[in-house]
Amino acid sequence: MLRSDLATATVGSPASTVTVWSPCASGGGRFGIAASTIALGGALGAAWWATQQPVSLAMFLGVLTAVVGLVASLLLAAWTYGYYTLRYRLDATGLTIDWLFQREHIPYRTINAVYSGQRLPEPLRVRGLVWPGYYVGRSRVRNLGVLRVFASTLERADLTIVLSDLGGYVLSPETAFRLTLVERLEHARREGAQQSVEPRLPRRYQLGRALTDPWLQVCALASLAIVLAMLGYIMDRYESLPELLALRLDPLGESVHMRVRFELFHLPAVGAAVLAMDVLLGIWVYQWERLAARLLWGAPLLVQILLAIAVLRTIG
Repeated sequence: MLRSDLATATVGSPASTVTVWSPCASGGGRFGIAASTIALGGALGAAWWATQQPVSLAMFLGVLTAVVGLVASLLLAAWTYGYYTLRYRLDATGLTIDWLFQREHIPYRTINAVYSGQRLPEPLRVRGLVWPGYYVGRSRVRNLGVLRVFASTLERADLTIVLSDLGGYVLSPETAFRLTLVERLEHARREGAQQSVEPRLPRRYQLGRALTDPWLQVCALASLAIVLAMLGYIMDRYESLPELLALRLDPLGESVHMRVRFELFHLPAVGAAVLAMDVLLGIWVYQWERLAARLLWGAPLLVQILLAIAVLRTIG
């Protein structure tokens, strides 16, 4: 039997109609836009400063700051986009939560209880994405366990708690959503809800699964770290290098192929290009074959190691 501390009512459309709610209004989007803009401005400023320096460790630090600022700006922009895509949807089969590139589908047959946020014994402490007016992550609550949070406020009066066999969720929709959800649940139980079939995820949500794959994150970050280390090493040693370097030696150690020292920068550039190409290709392949995608993500790591060895041998 469904447990609920919400009054039931007949609200809006029939149970077969798809109804979509946005979270309670807040300033989370404006904060994200401002933070992303500031990070991008910092990245551009650092890049400009780096161009004013001679090729040295100082230039590398400027480039590194620009890269970090650009990555932070892109992450903040993506999370801000997630704020504007956050939706709660009720259809004939269940509750669906959309956020960024993720989709959580909770069939009505798995929902055991719906509570208002007043049931929370203490204020939520969210671990994850937290900024004013925007909360996505997890929270451990006494007597309720671990809850997944997709909300724009932590005010208990504005929260709805959904407990199911798939886990617990904390949402922040309008009051009408709570009443409609209870109505749909009672209707599903009266009608004897059919077993819902998990639909094939659209490409947008396959992309979300790829981006959150730990293999992608570890391989991409490790490869990027090696590329930046190569770049920093070259810049630190650049002024002390001769104008011409032996980029190829014969078996006796004699110079065969002499090139200007600036061409050392081609090596980290090749590594960065391989990394970008394989990451994008792996994300595209992921929707059909995960193992192939992970092999593509791991390949740049081997390439970076080989390029780093070439840099060390050339400069050494």
